[in-house]
Amino acid sequence: MDYCKRIKQKFPKIIILGINNQAERCIIFQFLENSGAGYILENANAKEVLQCIDTAIADNITLSKEVQEIMQHPSPSNFELPRLTKREQKILLAISNGATSAEIAEKLFISATTVEMPRRNPLQKFRAKK
Repeated sequence: MDYCKRIKQKFPKIIILGINNQAERCIIFQFLENSGAGYILENANAKEVLQCIDTAIADNITLSKEVQEIMQHPSPSNFELPRLTKREQKILLAISNGATSAEIAEKLFISATTVEMPRRNPLQKFRAKK
């Protein structure tokens, strides 16, 4: 989401739509606060995606129907803190024990590059600063 703000600063006229599978209010708000023009869930159909693109081009914030529903009628689960995946939990535990990305990657049988996104993801989920 930092990238969204950076891109928008460098190219102010660009329109950035988020397409994601995460329907958590805090993530949607964070994306929009970081200069996103709209947010669409991955399960939206092509017609809905095109409508959202048209709305964004008209310089309006756009949300897919399911996202609108989440924002207008949040379920109690939308007020909960985001949950960490098992991999994120393992990575955070390893970080707290002082492990490097390379060490974490070796322990989890993944590449060091693959560790970087899950390693940052908890920071993004909880809106933490590095």
